[in-house]
Amino acid sequence: MDSPTAQVEALTRVRVMAASGTAKAIRDRARLSQSEMARALGVDTSTICRWERGIDRPIGAPALAWLALLGRLQAICGNGRVPVA
Repeated sequence: MDSPTAQVEALTRVRVMAASGTAKAIRDRARLSQSEMARALGVDTSTICRWERGIDRPIGAPALAWLALLGRLQAICGNGRVPVA
């Protein structure tokens, strides 16, 4: 993130994705467990669980990394079909 404004926009995006269920839907389409997602981000599984359930708001660098990973996963399997490489 280059600017504070970009960081606020990114945090807003990931928080909306979490609150709306979009983040969980992307993870489910990618057939990843919360544990796998957590390992990829370097956070506890309970963190992903709390974010997806709306118990905690995603914050800081882990939240920004989650947004980036969700974006890549959505690009791979956004329509429900995973392309064969």
